[in-house]
Amino acid sequence: MSRTSIISLLVTALVPCPLVAQGLDCALGYSVPDDTDAAYGPRDRVRCEGVYIRPVSASTRLVVTGFHLGEPDFDLASDSELVVEVAGLPEHHPPGRLIARSMRPRHYYQMDTPSVDPGGIYVWSTEVLRHTDVRLRPRELAIQFAVPGASDSDPVVLWPVRVSGSGGNGSRRVPILVMESESELNRIDLRVSRESDVVRDEPWERPFMADAPIRIPLDVPPGIYDLELTAFGSAGTIGRTRVTVHIPESADERGGRRSR
Repeated sequence: MSRTSIISLLVTALVPCPLVAQGLDCALGYSVPDDTDAAYGPRDRVRCEGVYIRPVSASTRLVVTGFHLGEPDFDLASDSELVVEVAGLPEHHPPGRLIARSMRPRHYYQMDTPSVDPGGIYVWSTEVLRHTDVRLRPRELAIQFAVPGASDSDPVVLWPVRVSGSGGNGSRRVPILVMESESELNRIDLRVSRESDVVRDEPWERPFMADAPIRIPLDVPPGIYDLELTAFGSAGTIGRTRVTVHIPESADERGGRRSR
């Protein structure tokens, strides 16, 4: 298998973030700054959003921060709202949450909301994104739709999303995962399974820099994939993670409804 084929399948588990609000309590596992009105907290009674303070650590874990259909496409100078579309999401899906994060190094920002409509659409006001303490460019934003596993031992389930300006964008896009690690890695062993059959079992050896986004096109046939990874840190530490990902029947699907 070529390196291109291997990296096209490289994904990792969503590590539960202590910032994800329970309901709309917006309870934090970290502190928030008191000198900005962009501090993480409740917004419009439907989401939690803002910047926060996090101590620097050196965990080996890989964290999936986004699962996109193409890169986000918007202009904060003109877009007062963003349209987030969850592709392939069933109308009667288990409860899940949109989670957006900043991929700017050492910049800690998050938005999370359970308020996705039955068609898989969320319209997101950009007043916090446009704040001078945030102002994320499209390439600095990572967002995903995550559904918890059936039990604490089951992996998180992810669906890919489109993120575009208020006019929307229905063009076909390849699913892309965005992930990062707090420490430098030098190897990731990847196992990809579908319906209990292992379809890939490969090592990927290369430097993965700490706190740097890794964007990986997931150009695979439609279906549900279980992925298991073992990450090896440069200091000899090891982290193991799992995740389940949905690849929709067509990348043209919008919020569970196929475009025609």
